[in-house]
Amino acid sequence: MHDYIRPRWGTTYVDEVRVLELKQWFMAIHSLATVLITEEQVDPKTAQGILRHANSDVTMEIYTHAQDQAKRKALEKFEARLVQ
Repeated sequence: MHDYIRPRWGTTYVDEVRVLELKQWFMAIHSLATVLITEEQVDPKTAQGILRHANSDVTMEIYTHAQDQAKRKALEKFEARLVQ
């Protein structure tokens, strides 16, 4: 559509909605990846296939913080057993 047909505020509003939808999409994908890696202990190659990344290195570079959280939880469980 040309600017003379659609008001200027309409263009801005539509663009803002698209950005919001894109952010929500990425948040959902990020949540899925975090759950796959930390809670479901899915191997990196499988997670890469589900997330459609070019390779598993990309997946692990993006979600290493999730792996760190999983390691912390595992260590906490181990330490709790030592204290008992």
